[in-house]
Amino acid sequence: MGSYNYYQLVRKILGTIIGKFIEIRHKLKVHGDTQSGLKGFKYIPELKSKKFISRYYFLDVEILKIFRSKNLQIKLIPVKYSISKDSNIKIFSFKNIKIFFELIKILFKN
Repeated sequence: MGSYNYYQLVRKILGTIIGKFIEIRHKLKVHGDTQSGLKGFKYIPELKSKKFISRYYFLDVEILKIFRSKNLQIKLIPVKYSISKDSNIKIFSFKNIKIFFELIKILFKN
């Protein structure tokens, strides 16, 4: 697993858990943190008029849901990344609770 500080370890675990939620819900073969890396989406007209729930980090999950509902091809290209040791993002904050509930709302909205 490498040499991680506490922050990096917690981020890695949380990213993996979120990735698993998304993998199970959308039947994708996601491995690890879905919020890391480059994303690209083919333009479909529905994206322009869609009112998205995401205000934080999960716009891509909403777009994946649209692609999945239309049976459009989804191709995942894994990337390697590292979590900075010097981040000032706080793991246990009220904002992160709001972010978690946003993810749940996105995953389970029909």
